[in-house]
Amino acid sequence: MNRIDRIRRITNDSRRNNETILGCCFDVDELGSGFLKKVYKNALIVVLKRLQVKEEAPFDIYFREQKIGQYVVDLLVEDQVLSN
Repeated sequence: MNRIDRIRRITNDSRRNNETILGCCFDVDELGSGFLKKVYKNALIVVLKRLQVKEEAPFDIYFREQKIGQYVVDLLVEDQVLSN
């Protein structure tokens, strides 16, 4: 597989994941309003069960090739999409 084919595959996978995540967010909307953030996050984890989800995922932040800190996101989905 050449470089362009790999980029197309990654782009298609990302697009598919994004569509799935967005659909799951609409599913969570069934809960209605008024709950704390944690309730919606837990519901999203339930409906995202077919994707790889990491909760409270830390990752390093770099600036000009130097580590300047660490950031923790609420959800990291398929190592590509962040939710906070």
